[in-house]
Amino acid sequence: MLNHLYRLLPWCWGKHAREPWSLETPLLDLSERDVWTLRDAVAGLLLLGETGSGKTSSSGRTVALSFLDAKMGGLVLCAKADDVDLWRDYCRKTNRLDDLLVVGPDAAYRMNFLEEERRGTADLPGGATLNIVALLLNALEVCNRIGSGSGSGGGGGGPSDGDSFWKNTTKSLLTNSVDLLLMARGTVTVADIHRVISSAPQSAAQAFDREWQAESFCCECLKVAVSSTMTPDRAEDLQIVGTYFLREFPELSSKTRSIIVSSVAAMTDPLLRGLCRTLFCTDTNISPSLTGEGKIIVVALPSKVLRELGLLGTVLWKLAFQRYAERRDVRVNPRAVFLWCDEGHLSLTSNDFSFQSTCRSARVAT
Repeated sequence: MLNHLYRLLPWCWGKHAREPWSLETPLLDLSERDVWTLRDAVAGLLLLGETGSGKTSSSGRTVALSFLDAKMGGLVLCAKADDVDLWRDYCRKTNRLDDLLVVGPDAAYRMNFLEEERRGTADLPGGATLNIVALLLNALEVCNRIGSGSGSGGGGGGPSDGDSFWKNTTKSLLTNSVDLLLMARGTVTVADIHRVISSAPQSAAQAFDREWQAESFCCECLKVAVSSTMTPDRAEDLQIVGTYFLREFPELSSKTRSIIVSSVAAMTDPLLRGLCRTLFCTDTNISPSLTGEGKIIVVALPSKVLRELGLLGTVLWKLAFQRYAERRDVRVNPRAVFLWCDEGHLSLTSNDFSFQSTCRSARVAT
């Protein structure tokens, strides 16, 4: 009894003078004594129950409406075809229809997920190459999982599993490719990463062959980067990238080089085709940062309908949102946001553990 009282007193005292987006903001009255606050929400919520037990229609609906009533922004990941209509109804009931943005096969919204990461970390030295590569590896983890025929679970697959050599060599190839593109073009796309890798020299002799130099996209990027004006630190980075593509990569054994290139090509293939390419690898006219302005972004790519395509698209949005949320300054924008994952086990990645351990300070209610 006393614990309940002590918990309610700060809320009662500050009810009329509470700071905007205070963690003590009440969201739900669970009983006469128990109040579910924003502090509780950002600690995370998991709804479990058998089919038909009311996870969506009762508990889920109540929580969703409390988030919308509180004017929170959020990202909604759909698993079923009727989820969009459900959230449209929620927004209608809470007068939030103007904040609703629906991303799907028929919508005009697109987000180049690598460019979104580049823009978000553009003020960091080197354009935050390592951050972009980490995001890409998380995306490739899902591509690899889809390719292996597994619909859920965490880890990746392929030749890198359980073998640090393959992991390190693949990561090195991606890191140098991304860094080269940032130096030469200032932007990164999955298609350009593929072009750099597929046109890299296959031998030390080819690196000095005039025909290769004239036709290779990798060589073209190296020439542009060399002629660019850059800081001394970036010039040292360029030296490392040049050494990698002109010496280290060609000197790998042909079998090793072939396996690495084939592995990356196979994993990136889903991102270079059809709707997935259109939605995530072209231009950008929507960003997860809009949730910090109070927008509700509903990702209408239900995995139960679109299967592998829906799962990949859902995870790409989830990763982009998580990375935005982790780097935003809540002192400048304290608005709480939420990440809503229906059938959440389907979209799990290895990034979720680290995100959930820190999202409370980012004011994200998952």
